[in-house]
Formats: sequence, C-alpha cells, structure tokens
Amino acid sequence: MCSSISWEQFILTFIVIVGLYYLYVGVSYYRKDWLYRLRGKKSPNVSPRPVASPAATAAVSPKPNPLLPLVHDLVDEIRAFLNAAGKIEDKETFLTKLRQLIQKYPTLKDTAFQPSINQLIAIDTKGQCSVELAEDEIDGLWG
Repeated sequence: MCSSISWEQFILTFIVIVGLYYLYVGVSYYRKDWLYRLRGKKSPNVSPRPVASPAATAAVSPKPNPLLPLVHDLVDEIRAFLNAAGKIEDKETFLTKLRQLIQKYPTLKDTAFQPSINQLIAIDTKGQCSVELAEDEIDGLWG
C-alpha cells in the first residue's frame, strides 16, 4: 500500500498540510493583527511593555513575612509533640501541654497564620492521636 508513495511526496504533502493548518490558525485568530501590519500601523491590542529599572523592580518585590520562621518553628514543635504523644488517655493533660507549647509563640495569636495552625492541629490530632478537638477547644489553646 505505501510502496507507491515516495518519501519526497510524503514530506511535500506533510509540509502542505501543516502550512494550510497554520494559515487557517493565522487567519482565524490573528486576522486583525495582520491587517494592521499590512497597513503599517501598530495593533491596538498590543501595548508596549514599560521597561522598569532594577531599582524599581527591587522596590516592588514582596518582602518575606517576619513571622514565617516562627510559624515553621511552631508547626515543627506541634508535629514533634503529637508524634511523641501517640494515643491520648487524658485529654485535659494533652490540651494543657499543647496550650503551653502554643503560648510560647504569643506573636502568632490573631494573625493570618492562626486559622492555618488551628487546622493543622485539628487534622494532626485526629490522624496521629485519634482525638477530635472541637473548634472552640483549639481556639482556647491560644489563651
């Protein structure tokens, strides 16, 4: 079946089909841009990019949150505590120790990180210690 087609014919047919495809895409999606270029005008859709100086770029770059290292430390301590706690027999003692651990980081109270930390505590205590803490119990840990 393929013995009657030469490689030259195959490649030429492939190039023509690919060319027609790109011509179709170009006409369908970039017709207005081509018309503007043929007339020698700039396309209204293309806005020139402002060139920013390196000093302006450095001033715009976001600064890291100074509380982030504290959050990482607290999360590490919570996870280590929960790994060491294992199965809990006395919930009140567990909550007291967890409260002491959290109260070492008073600057994290009422920040944007507190809900995430609370969620971590709820998920990890349920997974590692088989205890479900209510939302008000976790909020009470912050003091």
